Amino acid sequence: KFYLRGAGMFISVPCLLVTLIVYALLPQLNTLHGKSLMCYISCLTVGYLCLATLQVFETYIPMAICSTIGFVIQFSMLTSFFWLNVLCFDIWWVFSGLMPLRGSQQETERFKFLLYSLYAWGCPSVILAISLIMEFAPGIPVSAIRPEMGITICFFKEKDAKLLYFYLPIGVVVYLNVFMFITTALRFKSHSKSVKKLQRGDSRRHCQAKNSTTDLQRFSIYLKLFVVMGINWVFELFSSFTASPSIFWVIVDLSNGLQGVLILYMFVCKPPIVRQVRERLSSRSHSFSQDKSSGRTNYCASGRVPNVHRKVSQQSTASSCEDTEI
Repeated sequence: KFYLRGAGMFISVPCLLVTLIVYALLPQLNTLHGKSLMCYISCLTVGYLCLATLQVFETYIPMAICSTIGFVIQFSMLTSFFWLNVLCFDIWWVFSGLMPLRGSQQETERFKFLLYSLYAWGCPSVILAISLIMEFAPGIPVSAIRPEMGITICFFKEKDAKLLYFYLPIGVVVYLNVFMFITTALRFKSHSKSVKKLQRGDSRRHCQAKNSTTDLQRFSIYLKLFVVMGINWVFELFSSFTASPSIFWVIVDLSNGLQGVLILYMFVCKPPIVRQVRERLSSRSHSFSQDKSSGRTNYCASGRVPNVHRKVSQQSTASSCEDTEI
């Protein structure tokens, strides 16, 4: 069971890294949703890398390092769930009918990302701080639930501590996500009808319809991502509190470990994204060959942008309705 889960996570880590590189490479994806998704994937990558290392090499890790890795896993996995909650909340806001924030789109996205960061990084930091206080502060009552990280395994020693400091916050976040997705789905049908009406209108309404269609597509993707992660972690909770795992739990653990492959498929392996990556790489390769042939080795150091790259950037921003999201 443990080696299968570790193998799945080792496979997921490169897939998550590829997704991160693609979103960092394409400026079209450098939006509020793209930044939030990158934060989510970054936390998941750290958590999976540490978990995979423990699944395979836990018996060879010293106790002090073992305890540190345990707290890193707690923080990174909690943070990934809070960032997933941010993604769910942001798409819920789009369909909720709430008044948008005032200001330009750039200012609004910057302000929202600041608030999202305070929430998604802050809440897990508070939970981690409480865990560290309960673990190392003197005078803690014996009856208190302490993490006891790294004593017998490189995670929480007792199931009560794991439930209180790890699964309970995850459960609250999953519950909030369920609520937001249900309320969003209730508005989904009426919003789809509005999109069809806009598509029959003029070009300006057609642009609005395309943006609305993008929101619907993003909602569908986040729903699939949440369902997979939510269901897997619910099964993971039951698996942690049951004796001798059956083949069913082995399958659950393996699917949980392979979530990085699913994320790569959902967010990168799509024709628009693949096309943009090819254009980006080909423009850089062409500009590099021009620099090499002309002998201007200091071209990139001077900060000037090649004409080919400038043309590609102009083409990518020529249409205000171009679908570069998700």
